[in-house]
Amino acid sequence: MTRAHLIWAVGVLAYLSAVAARASFGVVSVEASVRFGVEGTVLGLFGVVQLGTYAAAQIPAGLLLDRWGPRTMMVLGALTMGSGQLLMAVADGVPLALLARLLTGAGDAATLVSILRLTAVWFPSRQVPLFTQLATMVGQLGQAVAAVPFLGIVIGVGWPAGFLSLGALLLVSGLLALAVVRDGPAAGAEGADARGAAEEDGAGGAIAAADHPPGELGIDEELEALRAGHDGEAVAPAPRPAPSATAILREVVTSRGVWSGLFLHCLTLAGVNSFLYLWGVPFLQNGHGLDHSAVSVLLTVNVLVMVVVGPCIGFVTGLVPQHRPLLGLIAGGIVALVWAGSLAVPTPYGMLGFLPLVIGLAFGSATCSVGFDLARTSVHRSAIGTASGFVNIGGFGGALLCVLIVGVVLDLRTGGVGTPSLDDYRVALSAQGIVLLAAATGLVLTARRPRPPLR
Repeated sequence: MTRAHLIWAVGVLAYLSAVAARASFGVVSVEASVRFGVEGTVLGLFGVVQLGTYAAAQIPAGLLLDRWGPRTMMVLGALTMGSGQLLMAVADGVPLALLARLLTGAGDAATLVSILRLTAVWFPSRQVPLFTQLATMVGQLGQAVAAVPFLGIVIGVGWPAGFLSLGALLLVSGLLALAVVRDGPAAGAEGADARGAAEEDGAGGAIAAADHPPGELGIDEELEALRAGHDGEAVAPAPRPAPSATAILREVVTSRGVWSGLFLHCLTLAGVNSFLYLWGVPFLQNGHGLDHSAVSVLLTVNVLVMVVVGPCIGFVTGLVPQHRPLLGLIAGGIVALVWAGSLAVPTPYGMLGFLPLVIGLAFGSATCSVGFDLARTSVHRSAIGTASGFVNIGGFGGALLCVLIVGVVLDLRTGGVGTPSLDDYRVALSAQGIVLLAAATGLVLTARRPRPPLR
C-alpha cells in the first residue's frame, strides 16, 4: 500500500463515519416521533434543518477547504458532527434535537469535499474517477452502520447509548485524520507518489483535454510535480499566486460543466436521500407494516448494491467521459421508475416487494459522483473544493425540497393529526417527481454544447 492509498483509506473512514451520523436520525425516525411527540411537518423539520445546513455550508466549506486543506477540514468536521451526536444523545426536546442535527449537517459538509480533494491531489487523473467512486461507495457503508448496529443499540440499549456510540466513532476518525492525512505530496522523499501521478498525468491530461470542449477543462498546472528543463534535468514548476475567493466563485458559477454536475447530482440523489434520511423508514413501517429487521435488511441491500455498482460506474466514466451527462439521465430515469412502481401499488406488500426500489435507488447513489467528476474537469485545481461543494448542493438541496414537500403534503392530508396512511404516503412521496423533473431539465440544458457562431 502506498502513502496515497493509506491517506485515502483514512479519509474514507472519516467519510463512512460521517455517513453513519448523517443517516442515524432517518433509521430511528419512528422512535424519534415517539420520543419527541411529533409527526408530519415537525418530523420533516429535522431533515430540513440537517440537509439545509449541509447544503448551505457547501460553498463556505469548499472555500475553507481550498484555503485550509482537507486534513484540517476533516478533523473539524468530525469534531462538529461528534458534538451533534453527543447532544442528540441527551436531547429530550425538539429545540435541542434540532440543534444537534444542525451541528451534524455543518460538520458533514466538510467531509465529502475533503476526500474528493485528497483523491484529486494524491492520484493521477486517469485513476481519479475510479477512486472517487470507491470513496463514495465505501463511505456509504456508513448507512449499513446506522441501519444495523446503531439501530440495534438504540432498540436494545437505548437512545443515548446509540448516539454516544456514533460520537465515539467520529472522534476516532477525527484523530486518525489528524495523525495520518496530509494535504498533498511534499517535495523530496514524500513526493514519490506525486511524481508517479504527474508522469501518468502527462498522458491522462491529453486524454482529458480531448474529451471536453475548449473552456470547460481546468488547466491543472499545479498537478505537474516536475517539468523538463533546458538541460534535461527536472525542475519544479513556477509557483502561482493563490486565487481570491471571488475569482474561485466566479470560475465555479460560470462553468457549464459545474452546473451540469449539480443537476446530475440532484437528479440521481435527491429522491434517494429523502428515502434514506427521513421518509423511507416511516413509509416502510407505518405505510407497509414492515418491522425493524426487514427495514435493516432493505437498507443493507441498498448499500451493498451501491458498493458493487459504484466501481463499475467509475470505470465507465473514465472510459467514456464525454457521455457522463447521459449516465446521469439513465440513472435518474431508473430512480424515477422504481419510485413510480413502488408508489403505484395501492395495498401493503412485504419486504421482497421493495427490493426493486432499494436496488434502483442504489444505482442513483452510485452515479451521483459523476457530477463531481464533471466539476473536477471543468475548473482549475485550486477551485476543486468549491466546485465539489457547489455540486453537492444539488443532491442535498434537492433532498431538502423533497423532504419538505413530503412533510407538507402529509400534513395537508392528515391535518397534522395521527399517523399517515399508506395512501397519504403514496401521494406525498409522488410529489418528489417535481424536483426530479426540474433536475433532469437543468441537466439536459447545461449539458448541451454551445453551437459555434455563424460565419
